Amino acid sequence: MSDRSEEQLETRELELLRAREERYSALVENSPYCIHEIDLDGELISMNPAGLRMMAAEAECDVVGMPYLDAVCAEDRPRIENLLRAATYGEFSEFEFTAVNGRIFRSNFVPLGIRDGRPTRLMGITQDVTKRRELERQLRQSQQLDAIGRLAGGVAHDFNNLLTVILGSTEMLEMQVDGEARADVAAIGNAAQRAAELTSQLLTFARRQTDAPTVVDVRARIRQGRELLSRLLPENVRIELSLSDEALSVRIDPGRFDQVLVNLATNARDAMPDGGTLRIDADRIQLGRRAADAHASLEPGPHVRVRVVDSGCGMPPEVLERVFEPFYSTKGPSEGTGLGLATSHGIVTQAGGTVDVQSTPGGGTTFVILLPSVDACPAEEAPASPVSAMAGSACVLLVEDDGAVREATRRMLADQGCEVLVATDAEQALELEAAHGGRIDLLLTDVVLPGMNGRELAEILAQRRPSTRVLFTSGYNEDAVVGWQARGDDITFLPKPYTPSALRETVASILRT
Repeated sequence: MSDRSEEQLETRELELLRAREERYSALVENSPYCIHEIDLDGELISMNPAGLRMMAAEAECDVVGMPYLDAVCAEDRPRIENLLRAATYGEFSEFEFTAVNGRIFRSNFVPLGIRDGRPTRLMGITQDVTKRRELERQLRQSQQLDAIGRLAGGVAHDFNNLLTVILGSTEMLEMQVDGEARADVAAIGNAAQRAAELTSQLLTFARRQTDAPTVVDVRARIRQGRELLSRLLPENVRIELSLSDEALSVRIDPGRFDQVLVNLATNARDAMPDGGTLRIDADRIQLGRRAADAHASLEPGPHVRVRVVDSGCGMPPEVLERVFEPFYSTKGPSEGTGLGLATSHGIVTQAGGTVDVQSTPGGGTTFVILLPSVDACPAEEAPASPVSAMAGSACVLLVEDDGAVREATRRMLADQGCEVLVATDAEQALELEAAHGGRIDLLLTDVVLPGMNGRELAEILAQRRPSTRVLFTSGYNEDAVVGWQARGDDITFLPKPYTPSALRETVASILRT
C-alpha cells in the first residue's frame, strides 16, 4: 500500500472517529436522562445538562467533586456504598433510590476504565420516576379500593334486605304495643337505623349509592354548612373560611357534599383535642395536562378546589398511607368505624373528582378536593309539598325475589289499605297481571330479579297497562338504574332499607301525580 493510500486511510479513520465522538456527545448533551460519572470514592466527575437540571445546578463545575451520596437519603446510601466497593468491570447494576428532596430515581450503572483489574469510575444513567411511582401507587390503591368496594357493595345489598324487614317490622310493631315493650321496640328500630346509616356509608364508599347530582355553588354549601360544623366542633376550635369571589359551580349531590365536609371536620376535631383552627378554602383553578396526569381520573381544564386544613397533631406516614381505607381507624373500637374518610373518598370520586391529603406529625393535616367546574347556575330547590296518606285503596303489583322482604313489604302495603298482588319474579308477575280483571295502579318491583329484570318487566307492563305507575327498589343503586338516570329517564327509585312510612309517602306521591 502506498504512503498516499495509508495517509488517506488514516484521515478517513480520524473523520469517522470525530463523527462518532460528535454523535455520542450530542446524545449525552441532549439526553432527557441524567448521565453522570462518579469515581470509586463517590465523587462526581461529570454530569450532562439534564442532570444539572435535576440538581438545580447552573454549571457542571458546580457539582464536579461533590460527594454523590450527599444527594441520597440515608436509608439508600449503604446500597450505593456497596456498589462502589464491589464494582466489577463488565457488571451492570440497576436500582432505585430516594433523594434527600424526597424524589425517587432509577439508575443504571456501568463500570468504565480499568486499573489493576478494577474499574476506575462508574457511569450512571438516572431517570426521575417519582411521577410514575405515584401513578402506580394510585393505581394499586384504586384497584384495592375497587375490590373492597365490590365486596362492600355486595354485603350491603344483602344487609339492606335484612334491614328492610327489621325496620318495617319494628315500626309496625311499635304501633301495636306500649309501655316498656314500646321502648324496647324503639331501641331495636334505632339500632337498625344506625346499621342502615353504616350500610349507606359502605355503599357510598363502593360508589353504589343512589345520588341526585345537581349543579351547586360550593361557596353557598360551605357557608350553609358552617352553622352545622359549629355545632359539631367544640368551642375551642375556630372555623375560618376563605372563599373565592367568583362562582364555584360543580355537579354533585348536595347532601353528599355536605357529608364530605362533616366527615373531614370530624377528622379535624379528633386531631385537635386541645383546640385549634379549622380553615376551609375554596377557589377555581386551571388544571394543566401535567397536573391532570398526576391524577389518573382528572382531565385538564377548570376545577374547583376545596382545601380543609386543621392545625392538629397530624399523621405519621404509616397512617397517611391508609387514611382512605375502609374500617381503618386509629380510634378505639367504640369511638369510630373507620368509614368516614373512605366514604368521603367515594363521594368525591363518584362525582368525578379526587381527594388528596398531606400531613406531617405535629404539622396539621390538609385535605385537597378537586371537582370539575361546570358553567351553570345552581338549580333552585323546589319547595317540598306535603305528602298525605293515600286516598282510598290502590292495587299494587309487588315483585320481590327475597321472601322475607316480600312478606314485610306486603304487610306494609296491606296495612295502608292497598290490595296487593305478590310475585316472586317477572314471569309470575305477568301471569298475575293477565289474570287480574281489575286495575293495577302501581308496579313495585326490585331492579334485579331472576330471569327478566325489573326494567324489562316495567316496559312490557307499560304496553299492556299504560296508566300503571312504576316504583323501582333495590339494595343499592344498580348499574341499570344509573344508566336510566344518565339517559334522563323519568323513574322513581326507593332504596332499601325503607320503612312503612317512607314507603307510604313514596307510593302516595306517585299515585297523586
